[in-house]
Amino acid sequence: MRPALAALLIMVLVSFGLFRRVRAQHSSTITVDGLERTYEFYAPASVKANQATSLVIALHGGGGQGRGMRRLTGFNALADEKGFLVVYPDGLNRQWNDSREFIQGRTQADDVAFIRALIAALKHQYSIERVFVTGISNGAMMTYRLACELSDQITAAAPVAGNLVKGYDCKPSNPVPLLAINGTTDPLVPYNGGAVARKRGDVISTDDTMTIWASNNGCTGDPTEEALPNSDPSDGSRVNKRTYPSCSAPLVLYRIENGGHTWPGGSQYLPKRIIGSVNRDINATQVIWAFFDSQK
Repeated sequence: MRPALAALLIMVLVSFGLFRRVRAQHSSTITVDGLERTYEFYAPASVKANQATSLVIALHGGGGQGRGMRRLTGFNALADEKGFLVVYPDGLNRQWNDSREFIQGRTQADDVAFIRALIAALKHQYSIERVFVTGISNGAMMTYRLACELSDQITAAAPVAGNLVKGYDCKPSNPVPLLAINGTTDPLVPYNGGAVARKRGDVISTDDTMTIWASNNGCTGDPTEEALPNSDPSDGSRVNKRTYPSCSAPLVLYRIENGGHTWPGGSQYLPKRIIGSVNRDINATQVIWAFFDSQK
């Protein structure tokens, strides 16, 4: 092969490789109920369109956006390692309609319809066999709502720093495996229930949320408690894992003793005086994916 032709071929291959990397992560839109909705999507280069795979839907907190959830969780790097898809949708006006009256006063968006349409659109492009949803804060409460109302499509759910909204009647048509992660000293969404910070509606307690989900999942008997290793004493918190027995679908709670309104293993995205401290004994992204991947 002549040197000039070889150089041209190398340039083409490099350009194609760069194109694949750029296209792996991109922003896009979908129109639902006459509204243009936006989202970030990530597909590792290893995942082919006709290859059976899983989708993780990651929902940001109130006031956030999908790209912030991408940075907080680091799901893209894990997707590269494990071979799954990730989508980071944007709430309208940076909020999710999780059924709180406070939120409904700010947005009437049908976010259940949005996520349903988004799942359908991505399934049209990829061979998605399992759909998982996770989120933090407002995104956690929306995660509960999706698990309640889209139980025929959600394979498993993992809310972080959120509880079920007070007065919301959760009636899933199918049991949904669920892993929750909550800090006992969360200053924004109270672990023991009550008003969300700055009068943003009310939630029930973490224990009551788990009781409702245990009923949804047909769990019987008393849960077991396991204190996990305190691998980073400097974070000022400890992790206790609660597992519910004899369930038709698994139910697990990671209770972060002295934990804040944070994503364990993630960044201290606001000062401790506002959100509390980040637990470093576990990595929520890895814990959540391990739970998701164990569901068939």
